Amino acid sequence: MEKRFLHGVLSLFLIYMSVLFGLTAVALEWAIYALFYLGIVLAGSLLIVYFFCGKCPCRKNACGHVLPGKIACILPARKQGKYSSGDLFIAGASIVGIILSPQIFLLKYPSLLAAYWITLLLGLFEIRLFVCPGCDNKNCPGHS
Repeated sequence: MEKRFLHGVLSLFLIYMSVLFGLTAVALEWAIYALFYLGIVLAGSLLIVYFFCGKCPCRKNACGHVLPGKIACILPARKQGKYSSGDLFIAGASIVGIILSPQIFLLKYPSLLAAYWITLLLGLFEIRLFVCPGCDNKNCPGHS
């Protein structure tokens, strides 16, 4: 497996580990909201894949993250090309929603808060340092 793909999978693992830490903090305080947060994560992830990954020329055979590219291929087809402001807004709002939703709950559990932010930042650094540099999506705002 190419090194970039290894880092792509590792970055997603780290990011979803952070989500698990957030979900744990939410569930400890309010079980019903934990289900709501899980829904935010699942819906947000699908929106990111559809509105962002769906336009990526790498999605079919060179997705650095592997799984999002495969999911993007089974969702309704989107034309490859530049991202519209709507595409970026929906993907960005989904990311913000996933990240911000558990924060109030995490504040009550400093160890979970630390684990959340450490794994999230490690995942984002993995993407920026190892996945983005090998990506051919010239329309991506993160393209280096």
